[in-house]
Amino acid sequence: GTKAVPEAKSALRFLDGENKLKKKIPFILLTNGGGVTEIKKAEELTHSPMRQLVPMFKDSEVLIIGGADLQIILDVLQSKDGYFETSSSPQELLTRNFPLYFSNPDIIWSNECLIPRMAQGSFRLCLEHLYE
Repeated sequence: GTKAVPEAKSALRFLDGENKLKKKIPFILLTNGGGVTEIKKAEELTHSPMRQLVPMFKDSEVLIIGGADLQIILDVLQSKDGYFETSSSPQELLTRNFPLYFSNPDIIWSNECLIPRMAQGSFRLCLEHLYE
């Protein structure tokens, strides 16, 4: 469901060594796979709006950022031909384009966290302003 079991965190800490014996206890977490094979479940979990871009970039070098690392993206955008520790001239920056794709335009994640969580749209806005 959408709510975590309240005791889950303490149970995981217990297994991770926060117990009387100060010993870690090996464990495996299982999910309800829905009665499908591992291969089928992997296919279900690998859905991505970026999948359609694979044929276009299959023979290209691609930088995929899964976190919020603005510096790496800015380094690549301002580099010469995408090579780190190089710099393009201002004229080159005005005439060339690197394709950038974002998978989620939301500014705030829609979740149950008490404090709003920034989503990829916030990241995109920060990047745009820093790149200017």
